[in-house]
Amino acid sequence: MKPASIAADTYPSDEDSASIVGTVRLVLAASTIITVLMDPAMVQKMPAFTWVIFSGFTLHNVALYLLAHVRRHAPLGTLSTWIDLAWYTLLVFVTGGQASLFFMFYFFSILTTAFRFGFDEGARVTLASAVLFSLTAHSATASSEVLQVLLRAAFLLALGYMIARWGEANLVQKRRLALLRDVSRLSNPRFGVEHTINDVLQRVRHFFQASSCVMVSRRLRSPRWALRVINDAGASVADLPADDNSDATAPLLMSLPPGMPVLYTSTALPWLPRGGAFCYYDLEHDQWRECEGDAGERLAEMLEVRSFISTPLSIQNSEGRAFMASVQMNYSRADVLFLCQIAGQVVPVLENIYLLDRLASEAALRERRKISRDLHDSTVQPYIGLSHTLTALRAKAAPDNPLFDELDTLALMTAEVVRDLRHYVGGFAKESGFSEPLFYSALRHHARQVRLIYGIDIALEMPVRVDIGDRLAAAAVHLITEGISNIRKHTAARQAWVRLRYDQESLNIEIENPNDASDGPAPAFYPVSISERTLSLGGTIRIEQRNPARTVVCIDIPI
Repeated sequence: MKPASIAADTYPSDEDSASIVGTVRLVLAASTIITVLMDPAMVQKMPAFTWVIFSGFTLHNVALYLLAHVRRHAPLGTLSTWIDLAWYTLLVFVTGGQASLFFMFYFFSILTTAFRFGFDEGARVTLASAVLFSLTAHSATASSEVLQVLLRAAFLLALGYMIARWGEANLVQKRRLALLRDVSRLSNPRFGVEHTINDVLQRVRHFFQASSCVMVSRRLRSPRWALRVINDAGASVADLPADDNSDATAPLLMSLPPGMPVLYTSTALPWLPRGGAFCYYDLEHDQWRECEGDAGERLAEMLEVRSFISTPLSIQNSEGRAFMASVQMNYSRADVLFLCQIAGQVVPVLENIYLLDRLASEAALRERRKISRDLHDSTVQPYIGLSHTLTALRAKAAPDNPLFDELDTLALMTAEVVRDLRHYVGGFAKESGFSEPLFYSALRHHARQVRLIYGIDIALEMPVRVDIGDRLAAAAVHLITEGISNIRKHTAARQAWVRLRYDQESLNIEIENPNDASDGPAPAFYPVSISERTLSLGGTIRIEQRNPARTVVCIDIPI
């Protein structure tokens, strides 16, 4: 596979590298002046304008040295490399052409470019150096020395190519280490296993420059497969029907050699009989073997890609495979082995999240059951007694009693509260906790209670699906109920709006209430408790005054 091109801003030179390169530039400039001064014969042969070139070259390198030490990063980016090539070409031209001592300076530009920007830029600088040197040396030397010029140019091309490859390999290793570090730090039980899997696969897809990432898995002894697809549009998960048909998606995806990483690349030219690759790595014997059959070609046609790599995955009593598929690139065996290394790094992290999530869920279940019993004894029973008392008082009151209607309304409200409390306590003790349905039902229950008891109409605007973990859902419920409580306590509003927006990156909550325009502008306030809870979740909060006369608390929680 052609080495992945690395953009200049992907790996900017750190402070140490910029300082080292700047120092080497200063040494090169000083050595240039010293070399010329120590050779009187060269000084006598050089025309007067040559000193202008040497002086300009020295000032250029001194300026870049100072910039590197002041700004603490490499100045001018790739532009400085091309300026260097121009100076080196002038130096070669005025100091003898192919016999110039400054021919070796070209390698400095190739080295710094290849190890900072990768193979593509390093190869361009190598080719440009060879062409500039050949033209300059040929014009400055006799025709009898053309072979020496070509020999030096060939040496420059060969060694420059090797340096560019080494530089690319160095950057690829840095990228691989950075990816392994990132995927091992992505474990956050608050977001759950599903979000972590999606995030890891998305990062791995970007690393391999894949058009799409496909993961198929199922529980052991389960007939149903789960298909997860991640591409530029985001992540999607679907259940595949249990089907033994050989043309079905899941059996085709799992038709590769079991437990083995696989590489498939199509031929560069369709009319060539050979040229592609369809092989797997035998982990037991530590060697590559050719795959039999046309499963690779069928998979490539189904995925609509040119090349793919695949590794087996086994997470928490499940089996499956992950695929990185690309329309444009041809993957290599090194890519397959690194994908296996990523899987070996990620699987223990995911299993730890599974374990922590299960432990937390079991602990929360025990706590919810305890709280449920306490709520029933300390809260529900007194309300039941109050409801019976109000019902008895209403039965004793005559219809013409001025308090009859109020007693009737109060008895109905109390009976409604008792029903809601029983429903809430019963759901609180269930194992599901704050899963998606209970998350929404808890908000609707609270909005219903506020409307019934305080006469404030709460309009809820929520997406169809919010794929977040139990603990984050519980935290969102607390934030919303506290925001509604602030509206009830600190405003005269009889209406409020709660809006939830969800995407792959954040959960956005807006709590809005109208202000009385006759009272002037709304007083400034800052909800301290909501702010503290939001910050503990890693989110941000802001207060907006919108027209006409509306106050909105905006909460953004990263996912």
